[in-house]
Amino acid sequence: MPVRLPRTPEPGVGSRGADGGEAAPSVAGSRAARLHGPELSVGLRLGGAVALVVFMFATSWYGVSTPARGPFGTATATVAGAWSMLQLLRWVLLLTAAAALLSLGVRGRAAVDAARLLSGVATVGLFLRLLVVPPDPHAVLDVKVGGYLALIACAALCLGAWEAETASAGAVGARGRTGRPVRAFR
Repeated sequence: MPVRLPRTPEPGVGSRGADGGEAAPSVAGSRAARLHGPELSVGLRLGGAVALVVFMFATSWYGVSTPARGPFGTATATVAGAWSMLQLLRWVLLLTAAAALLSLGVRGRAAVDAARLLSGVATVGLFLRLLVVPPDPHAVLDVKVGGYLALIACAALCLGAWEAETASAGAVGARGRTGRPVRAFR
């Protein structure tokens, strides 16, 4: 006869308190404390899109220097944002944020695919524009913190779009294309 061992509950989940009643679940053991799958995807896409738009308009991206004019002219240093320095990429960034927000509100794979494609292009384009080829190599002195924060937000948005694809692929893989549970071959 097989011996059955008593099953122990997870710490903080289903355990009894000192008075015999249900104990409150611990934060580490609660499912709501961990983000995964669709929740992680939504958080990264929403947070990345909002942060990208905020960083585009509210922060400085480049330190710009104007050369001295004439024998007694002085050089001036100012800051410039994404809207004034990035001619084509600013529209790609705005379109990426709009596609990410649209993919949150619209059901269907096409919206997520568009957000994934645009966020990948925007992340690579922003990386190149910030770190490899500045918009005006003769005038740009340095990249400010706003540009780096926007790059992180764009990368988070891209990761969220990719995570949405893997989360939906995992749901299809567990149920199959017909919606019925997949049975293993014996």
